[in-house]
Amino acid sequence: MFLRKFLLVISILLVWLINQSQAQVEINLSGAIEIPLDELSWIYNPGKSAQLAVSFLDEYKKRRSSWGINIGYSVATPKQEVFYFPYSIDNEVFFGTISYSDMQSFQLSSNFRSDFILSKHIEFFLGAEVGYHYISSSYDSDSYNDVSATSIIGRVAISPKTGFAFMLTDNIGLNLQTRYNISIIAGGEVDDSKIVSFFWSNGAGVTLRF
Repeated sequence: MFLRKFLLVISILLVWLINQSQAQVEINLSGAIEIPLDELSWIYNPGKSAQLAVSFLDEYKKRRSSWGINIGYSVATPKQEVFYFPYSIDNEVFFGTISYSDMQSFQLSSNFRSDFILSKHIEFFLGAEVGYHYISSSYDSDSYNDVSATSIIGRVAISPKTGFAFMLTDNIGLNLQTRYNISIIAGGEVDDSKIVSFFWSNGAGVTLRF
């Protein structure tokens, strides 16, 4: 229910912005592989993400600037169904188990980008995204003290990015992008989550301009 309301509000906002804007509008639909670079890499495989970005373009000679809104979703699966860890009671060693759920992330961010027009069909860009990530996961631990917990946290994320756009026509193109994600806990049930987390993202997508 929360997700439906969230998507409805964002859709209405995007439609309103497009109707109000006199600038050229760009829509990017992309997919990416997200690689954790901290302790999460011990638990989770690289995640898969999808992103919708709506931007407004302002072109001047061989450069173009843009700003817009991104909506994204990603999911990462555990590397194993069950992880084993040692613990001791009265100097006797035992082995416990722990199982993790998929880690899901819903993302809303603003994006800023500067394009360098290399030719009619090739563009190089630099930019950044600043936004909020809503992340959920859970685990079950079986040891001397059985524990089950759910982690629901919010993170403020800053993501510098760079890449290329290859325009097939004036309105349709392909893009390649790499992004470095730095996120800081902003609230929620922390459950031993790191204050600062890092991801590396590489992806491709389709660009539409009108």
